[in-house]
This record gives sequence, structure tokens and C-alpha cells, in this order.
Amino acid sequence: ENMKGTVAYLEDLSVDVTKVVNTLPAIFGCSIEKNLHPKVVFLTQEMGRSTSEIETLPAFLAYSLHSRIEPRYRYLQHVDHNTGCSLSYMLTPGDEKFARVVAGTSLEEYMTWRSKELGIAPAR
Repeated sequence: ENMKGTVAYLEDLSVDVTKVVNTLPAIFGCSIEKNLHPKVVFLTQEMGRSTSEIETLPAFLAYSLHSRIEPRYRYLQHVDHNTGCSLSYMLTPGDEKFARVVAGTSLEEYMTWRSKELGIAPAR
């Protein structure tokens, strides 16, 4: 049942279902309401991007909205740097490389900002 719902949801987004499912088969274990839909809403409404970007990085749907996607996007807004970069460039590097290369700051600055602005404690 969840498989049909997930396929229908992806079709409604006009993304290549086969590509997404082949790259991210674990998507069938994700709740549409609690997991997938909030990420799609953030992608389209907050980030102003197209759902077609999911095809270029199906793993977008596997990343945590609250501990990876939103903090990184908000930080790039905060430092006014690279907000239009590809999802892959923004999300796939580890925190240190993200801070240094993508945001042009330091890991310490990024972690301090995350903690202060979003209340996210550094992962240990």
C-alpha cells in the first residue's frame, strides 16, 4: 500500500519515479505526510526550487529536513553565499567541507550559528 502511495506522490510531483526509486529504494519506507511532503514543501516554498531537482539528487528525500537541509540552507542565507548552488553541492559534503567550501566560513562558525539560531547541538 505504501509503495502505491509513494509512486502516486512522486508522479504528482512530476518527477521521474523510476530514477528516484532506483537511486533511493528506501523511499518506500518513508511516510509521505511526516517525511517526504515536508521536504518537498521546504524545497519549493522556502528554497524556491523545482521538484525536478529531486531527480538530480534523489537522496534529498533521505536527508533530515531539520538537521541537514534547513540548517544548511538557512546558513547560506545568513552568510549571503551560494544559496542558488545545486542541492548536491549544498547537501552531500560533510559539515566541515560544507562550512569551508560551500559557505566560505569555518566549521566552528557554522556549528555555533546552528546551535544559537536553530538550537541544534553539534553531533558527536
